[in-house]
Amino acid sequence: MSAKKRNNATSSGDPWDAPVKGTRDQGEGESETVRIPVDVVEDLIDEVAEAEPAAPDPRDLYMASLETRVEETQRLLEQTRSAYRKREKELDAARDRLERDREKHLERSRVALLERLFEPMDNLDRSLGSAAGWTNVDARTEGLLGGLAMVQRQLHERLGEFGLVRIDPVGADFDPNQHEALSAVPVTDPKMAGKVIEVWEPGYRCGDQVIRAAKVVIGRKA
Repeated sequence: MSAKKRNNATSSGDPWDAPVKGTRDQGEGESETVRIPVDVVEDLIDEVAEAEPAAPDPRDLYMASLETRVEETQRLLEQTRSAYRKREKELDAARDRLERDREKHLERSRVALLERLFEPMDNLDRSLGSAAGWTNVDARTEGLLGGLAMVQRQLHERLGEFGLVRIDPVGADFDPNQHEALSAVPVTDPKMAGKVIEVWEPGYRCGDQVIRAAKVVIGRKA
């Protein structure tokens, strides 16, 4: 306890002149007044004050609560952003997958349509091929054959606009990826060995996909 406090404790300067008094039993109906020194009382008060924790400031509690809420909000915001980015990537991947599936479906549909046209085109080619050997053709028949040839040419041109390419490989090297060998015949010219010398049925390719291999006859060394 400070000297100032002790000096101001009593005006008489008597350290035993304390404002706090107690009693001690002397017997039945009797008591004796006991004085407690001022410095002892003040020391006890100081010890009690130091032992009791100071009550927290409500403003500090409120600020701590706000900081906790801000941290929690930031954490939830980051989780939301992360989930959004993840869903966005999944959506982009799904969109790309749907686009690829759509393109594949369109390609399969186009190939299926073109394949249905092979038979009438083959019949038209055979008809014009057989008519090429006719003799004594009158003007009327010649005009009819010329019209059919024009239709044949236009048909191949329109189908070419859809990506259909005719494979007619006479004189080309035999390619098992595009040609189907029906037979091999001996040739007198060694340069024709392994080459296509006759096409029985033309093949067709759509883009990089061979949808029908050309049926051919290849030459071999005699």
